[in-house]
Amino acid sequence: MTSARRPPACMDGIDIQRRQGRAIKIACRHRGARYVITEQEDLFLRAFRFTSMGMALVTLDGRWLDANEAFIRLVGYTRMELKELTFQDITHPDDLRADVHLANQMVNGLIPSYQLDKRYLHRNGQPVWVSLTVSMVRDRDGDPDFLVVQASDISARKRVEAERDAFFDLSPDMLVIPGRSDCFERVNDRWTEVLGWSAQELTSRPFLDFVHPDDRTRTIAEARATCHGRPLRGFRNRYRHKDGDYLWLEWNTRLVGNGRLYCSARDVTAQQQVLERLRVQGDALRAASNGIVIIDPTVAESPIVYCNPAFERITGYGQAEVLGRNCRFLHRNDKDQDQLRKLNEAMAAGRECQVVLRNYRKSGQLFINELLMAPVRDKAGRLLNYVGILEDITERVRAQDELRHRELHLQQIMKRVPALIFQWHAHPDGRQGFNYISERCQDVFGVPARALMADWSRVPIHPEDMTCFTDSIELAIADRSDWYFEGRLLRPDGEVRWIKATSSPTEMSGDAMTFTGIVLDVTSERQAQEHHRVHEHRIRQVVESASEAFSTRKELERKLEQERQLLNTILETIDVGVKVCDANGLIVLVNRAARELSGIADGRGMTLVEWAEASGMYGMNASGEKKEMGLSQSLQGRLVRNLDLEVQGGQEARQVTVNAKPLRDGTGAIYGAVAVMSDVTELKAVEQQLILLARYDTLTGLPNRRHFDERLAEALARAGRSGQILALMVIDVDHFKHINDTHGHAGGDAVLREMAMRLKRHVRATDTVARLGGDEFVVILEGLGSDEEADLIAAKLVHACRQPIVLQDGEVDISISISIGIGSSAPGRDQDALMLGADKALYEAKWAGRNCFRRMH
Repeated sequence: MTSARRPPACMDGIDIQRRQGRAIKIACRHRGARYVITEQEDLFLRAFRFTSMGMALVTLDGRWLDANEAFIRLVGYTRMELKELTFQDITHPDDLRADVHLANQMVNGLIPSYQLDKRYLHRNGQPVWVSLTVSMVRDRDGDPDFLVVQASDISARKRVEAERDAFFDLSPDMLVIPGRSDCFERVNDRWTEVLGWSAQELTSRPFLDFVHPDDRTRTIAEARATCHGRPLRGFRNRYRHKDGDYLWLEWNTRLVGNGRLYCSARDVTAQQQVLERLRVQGDALRAASNGIVIIDPTVAESPIVYCNPAFERITGYGQAEVLGRNCRFLHRNDKDQDQLRKLNEAMAAGRECQVVLRNYRKSGQLFINELLMAPVRDKAGRLLNYVGILEDITERVRAQDELRHRELHLQQIMKRVPALIFQWHAHPDGRQGFNYISERCQDVFGVPARALMADWSRVPIHPEDMTCFTDSIELAIADRSDWYFEGRLLRPDGEVRWIKATSSPTEMSGDAMTFTGIVLDVTSERQAQEHHRVHEHRIRQVVESASEAFSTRKELERKLEQERQLLNTILETIDVGVKVCDANGLIVLVNRAARELSGIADGRGMTLVEWAEASGMYGMNASGEKKEMGLSQSLQGRLVRNLDLEVQGGQEARQVTVNAKPLRDGTGAIYGAVAVMSDVTELKAVEQQLILLARYDTLTGLPNRRHFDERLAEALARAGRSGQILALMVIDVDHFKHINDTHGHAGGDAVLREMAMRLKRHVRATDTVARLGGDEFVVILEGLGSDEEADLIAAKLVHACRQPIVLQDGEVDISISISIGIGSSAPGRDQDALMLGADKALYEAKWAGRNCFRRMH
């Protein structure tokens, strides 16, 4: 401790002895000496003795003149002990400098008094926190006389503050106290751990500097609402890390009685990423074309716990009819299936399994289901669920059966055809080979068909004719034209035979080509010709040879006729439309599929213009005339690929895709054109249905959130151009969770569908009604004359939706809350700001008791 005999710094340059004498005089006055005590002094003396606040009198050199009982209890010293000490002796060393500095200022007249939180050292050595007020008493001459000290014990408060600070600094949450400006006043160490910024950086800059630009508008709105007394729960925005990345924070705030705002934040980046992945996965499940079902094997009967819209569409059962049931109801009485037993065994063993099952729709109609059932396990390997992906392959199975039947029929025909029929492919990278060879391969080439399918170069062409054979192939590929070859074979058994082969390109995909053609054994004809040359000098033999040649020619013509009939049968059998015209544009061939597509019984002999008019397969030229779009272009030497046309003939319009190419002779001259037509109506319908599923809510048929965002953007653009008023209504069904809990999801769905119908009935046909999800609807009103017109419509909707709804299990009372956001051509009025204003107004409507509407300010 500082010696009691040494005067403090505040006594420099002052007559110490004179000040001590005056202090003794004051002390004697307090002890009841000869001096007369005035009424004012008596009041001070009573207050000094009996107040519960600690009070003491101190000389200018720091010595204790007197102290009341409260002060003695505070410091633990007796009066006699205090008189031997100075205030410096019992002041905590860390607080002494500030106390002496303030005392100096007061003695020198710079301040009249001072207040200070400091620590006295109790007699037992423990520090005691006090709130100190020190005043100067001056004599009649105005000179400093002595000090009056008032001390309140604030140790308990200091302990609470220390505990608060410890909790603040040690909390795992990010705690912050906002300042009166746009900066934080105080943050705990958790902020630096999470975001990398120091406390000084976080408190010296406006907090919006750290907020993601896309989140600033929402953050400002929430901050203003919180400052007006609305508690903030679970608000999320993105804060910038010092390395430049953004983290998601979740905020909770509270406004306390002293007007201070206390906030806590948590890093929820990982959770937000999981939620986003779940949302994307949920959207994918709902948009999937395959049926998806999730089964819970941990519960008796392994019930279905989820099915997507595609499952409902395929089976005909609604979600409410499926959830909680075992999948066996889809088999009905058809349970004796080998594939079903295979599935049950795999699921019992916890294995993945793929099967094809016979299932039955709600209507009783059979459909073939290709099912992949896979187990889902947790990190410990415990089985959680089974996920099934099912695909309706009924049409595919039917098409495969029909294809097998046609192939069998074609094979039977091929057996009776004297010529060898083949299909051969060629690719730009040099790959070539047979796709198909008929059973006469062994008879013609002396080589099994499977050997040539494996290696086409094993075709036994005579070595002397090999160059001509390969050159003819290269020419046909280069010109994308018909292929013709006549030459000799050297069969494995040593026999030489003559063949005549011809083919045409029937498929072209990019630079790849497929040729279909026939091979005829013309050995007899060639031998006859050779015999005729050798025995030319013998007339009889010439006649006989001529006769034999004539017979051979007749046989050849008969074979060619059979070939023509075979090709005609093939054309009449396939489901792809084929039509051919000559160089003058006259139709010379129309197969069955083309006749059915066009609705024309024959078509041969018609001009292209007549065909276009009668079939409906035409386009419009610049002068508005109808023009056939496939063969007419090919006659000019162009390839037509994937030309889409709409055929209006018949009971309904059909979508047709046309591909066409010119036909060229050996010189390259065009002698006609061929067109291939495919009916793609059902494919286009499926594409349109997928578009609708992506843009409309499956439960209510209203536009979904994606479609709503597009319409709102368009409406705002129109309002900006026209200057008219646009209103956005956000509508919530009041207490919808209670409806779901009481009447089940089926009842909740019925309420949502009825609400959608009521909203559409009570707005104009030009207005947009959409469902954003859950029980949240929106209405876009365009072309309003005033803001009050939106209020009238909102009041009408509140009244219309107040009528009870009758469900299967009883009647339910209903009401809605509406918020109105007003959009216009004002600068900065964007889509997000409009939604934010409407959301805030909806919050006000709910706080007002629901069953009402509020317009944003």
